[in-house]
Amino acid sequence: LAFEASAKVNFSELSAIYGFTPDTDIGHAMSVLTQVADILHPQVTSDPAPTIVPVGLDQDPHIRLTRGIAHKLRMFTVEDRDTHVSVRSKEAPDEAMEAVHKAFRGSKRYEGHIDITNVPLDVVKKTVRAIERSHGGYGFVTPSATFHRFMPGLTGGKMSSSIPESIIGFYEDDKKVTKKIMAALTGGRMTLQEQKELGGEADKCPVFLLNLFHMVSDDAELADIRRKCMAGELMCGQCKKDTAARVLAFLDEFREKMAVAAEKIASERRC
Repeated sequence: LAFEASAKVNFSELSAIYGFTPDTDIGHAMSVLTQVADILHPQVTSDPAPTIVPVGLDQDPHIRLTRGIAHKLRMFTVEDRDTHVSVRSKEAPDEAMEAVHKAFRGSKRYEGHIDITNVPLDVVKKTVRAIERSHGGYGFVTPSATFHRFMPGLTGGKMSSSIPESIIGFYEDDKKVTKKIMAALTGGRMTLQEQKELGGEADKCPVFLLNLFHMVSDDAELADIRRKCMAGELMCGQCKKDTAARVLAFLDEFREKMAVAAEKIASERRC
């Protein structure tokens, strides 16, 4: 699938998207096309269906590339023309074109396209997709994406299992969790005096963002923490202690739920 996708994009296009130069290792291009195939592959192993890919905003160009390639790999384009639905060939074999024509009574076939009247657009799309697949095509549904703001790790950079200090594991003991939070990077100033005078930078602070993303569900409470931080009323040490207490309470409850779920699964397997 990656190989077939590669026939629908050239190096100039990849250079425009990713900044490739003549010195770029060809492996980078292979990696891009492998990811494209990875997104589209579920529609190969089962029926084509809407696909949603959760990504960071920096991945928007990659999603757009994948959408473009999915469209290029289609045999047909189905367009709503108000008075009729037009099915246009994209190098579809003549047998596939004829199959589409025969599938809709009263349709009119022209050079390169077929016009269909009195049939809902979704019915035409479904029928054309099935015909395309029966003639060796993919019939991809163009994938979509949701864009997410990623929370930084406790160390300030990427949150990754390869950086143990950046994450909190569900099964880590309380002392280890507390130690990680107390050692976390903050949005505090260089000295206590500066913190009191200038206030902290809450929006850059991994500890505050941990509360924002996960630990504090009450907007008023969260706004109060942010205000106190930026006003120099709340010091980083106290904020970390408060956050650690919230995290430990969360983990305690979450572990209990995981244990209940595990027992339920085990019970169902025994049955």
